[in-house]
Amino acid sequence: ALAGCSTDAPPPPPPPPVPTAPQATILDDPLRAIEKAKSVEGTVQESKDRADAALEEAEGG
Repeated sequence: ALAGCSTDAPPPPPPPPVPTAPQATILDDPLRAIEKAKSVEGTVQESKDRADAALEEAEGG
């Protein structure tokens, strides 16, 4: 019975990540930064538009 149990042992752990993983993160971070910058730009543009609209209302009301 014991011998049968030992064959049911869990599979060996997966091999360690390949050395190319760090490069992926190096590439990933600038991409994420660009995405973040883009979304920030979008919000800045939105608030600018809102401010412009508010100014126009205040002036021309």
